[in-house]
Amino acid sequence: MAKAKAEVVEKVEEVTETKPVKGVAKLEEEGDIAADYLEALLDIADLDGDIDIDVENDRAALAIVGGKLNHLVGRDGEVLDAIQELTRLAVHRYRRSLPPDA
Repeated sequence: MAKAKAEVVEKVEEVTETKPVKGVAKLEEEGDIAADYLEALLDIADLDGDIDIDVENDRAALAIVGGKLNHLVGRDGEVLDAIQELTRLAVHRYRRSLPPDA
């Protein structure tokens, strides 16, 4: 079986129901929060991978690159979907723990 590099892209979605578009600084902060969460997850699972953070289309976007990460996608993407949702929840929980003006 050939060794293949896998790239797992995590997008941290912004809640846009009634809130105005967030500033780039807030999106970068959300990206940092999500990156910290994913870094801890990779450490727990003892997996290698670098995390790239970007802001695009009014969202923080993260990519886990390098290492052997095919199993983080899972069959039909179910593992990737679960990781994305857990990351969204981690960012949301962190944001709720801050004072209202932060």
